[in-house]
Amino acid sequence: MSGRLILNQIEGKPGASNVVTVPTGHKVVGVDTGSVYAPGCIIQVVHQTINDEKTSASHGITNGTWQFTGVTATITPKLSTSKILIQYAQSYFYQTAGSNGGPQGFGSQIYRGTTSITTKKGFAGFYLDPGNASNHRHHGYDYGTHLDSPNTTSAVTYNIYGYFWSSDWSDLLYQYNNGTNDSPSTITLMEIAQ
Repeated sequence: MSGRLILNQIEGKPGASNVVTVPTGHKVVGVDTGSVYAPGCIIQVVHQTINDEKTSASHGITNGTWQFTGVTATITPKLSTSKILIQYAQSYFYQTAGSNGGPQGFGSQIYRGTTSITTKKGFAGFYLDPGNASNHRHHGYDYGTHLDSPNTTSAVTYNIYGYFWSSDWSDLLYQYNNGTNDSPSTITLMEIAQ
């Protein structure tokens, strides 16, 4: 026997501590993502792993400006009141030319579309002063997280931008990939019910 129950609210009996119990062996099943949720629950998760290498030669990666790293993910919130938790790991690489010396650094931040939604990190991602050493290589990851309130049920795209703080370089790139020693970047979006 099956039936259909249409109502706006279910309440437990006061004598049963206002609790509605689903007995062992029974389930409440939602037929759509986000159809069953409570505040604090994760409604959906979007995860991307990006392997596409972006270099100074192939994509014009340079120093002294915020540039798109190629790391991106899109989520369509089920509820306009939801928060979106963004977590990312941004791979980067640079090699010094040894002509000017001075401080080297890297920072990253999160953009919603083309608008920055996090504070510029500057040297918080990485800082080093190798002097005038040529062919000094640094290969690493910068990590970030942010809780966003897009207030929409339309698709929202989050992009990672990077900034190299050095004029002394011979090579700059994201998602280092030489075929054997790959360093992909990742981004994860989680919709959290409020």
